[in-house]
Amino acid sequence: MSYLFCSNLRNSKRNPKKKAAKDARWKRNLAVPADRKYPELNASAVGEAGAKRAAFDDDYYMQVYALNKDLCPDPSYAVEFGLVRAEAVRLGWGDGSYETDYVESDLDAKKVFESDKQKINAKTPSAKRAAWLIPMVSEFVLRTVGHHYVFENESLYRDAHDSIMKACNAQEVTRLMPRGLLYYSVLHWTGYMTPYKVAGLHTKDDVLPKALVKRHTYLPPAPALITFVAQVGKHMGSNGYTYDGQSNFETNMKKVIRMAEIVRKDPIKYHPYSGKYKITPMHAAEQTEFDDVKEAAIQMAPVARAFVAVVMPSSYLIRAKQLKTAADRGSWTFTAAKREFTDQQLQKHFDTLDI
Repeated sequence: MSYLFCSNLRNSKRNPKKKAAKDARWKRNLAVPADRKYPELNASAVGEAGAKRAAFDDDYYMQVYALNKDLCPDPSYAVEFGLVRAEAVRLGWGDGSYETDYVESDLDAKKVFESDKQKINAKTPSAKRAAWLIPMVSEFVLRTVGHHYVFENESLYRDAHDSIMKACNAQEVTRLMPRGLLYYSVLHWTGYMTPYKVAGLHTKDDVLPKALVKRHTYLPPAPALITFVAQVGKHMGSNGYTYDGQSNFETNMKKVIRMAEIVRKDPIKYHPYSGKYKITPMHAAEQTEFDDVKEAAIQMAPVARAFVAVVMPSSYLIRAKQLKTAADRGSWTFTAAKREFTDQQLQKHFDTLDI
């Protein structure tokens, strides 16, 4: 998934009928009892540390389970659906307002829970891990792939989620229910900013799998491309390499390096769907500047990757997905730039010889 695709997603008009049909089939708000206050937690308390609290007791747990079980889009996974939601509320996910419905309490909640007890006991370990990890995994996919789970391009989003679950050694979670239910329907109401904050609070301890800790610093697609091109630009400058094959290359590189420093400070602001994080988006002037620099970075990416391929082939930048995707769109420029940097490299080698 490229920054170009993300930009098209953001700027294209969504088909209201298709969205309504998708929501009707897959989207389910969290249901909680109207006679109880939602047990919201600050991000710093979300997780097992905050799971035991007075505002959340066994009765509330069973209410959440019973009220949500029958909301599952696929009745075959009703127990798993209700259980994951109950575990997620227990851990402190959700703010009690986003995609949350307050409904009449289920007077038979305990009976419903007890009747499913055998299956609940069997599924609880996986449901606990799902409730803990998936909000952060889905936030990572939104942040780096560019969108939440998209059914029209399901294989891409399924694989993006699955690869992280595998890296977290949590493959058993993927067997709980079909991917659309697991990665979209059951926990979409948890939102994205809180999972992002929670992951950020645990980069120095062992609360999260290392795979999630490592990925917390990954940038959205366009900011990632800008920072990769900027890193290459700094290497070019410090090693005396130049490129004259594009007009205003040096001027544009300075703009890219400056923008890279800006987006690093607040990467979510520069996400094409920053509104999903409930933050103030870029104002018009910021958006214009960012879009201009992004386009410059796209044009410069083949040159940047050519430099990496010739001068620093062992660098992690050679594997940078966003850089490769953009470079592949300018194969002629990439080839010409490789030739130019090879000539410059040879000249530098000859200059060091004492002949």
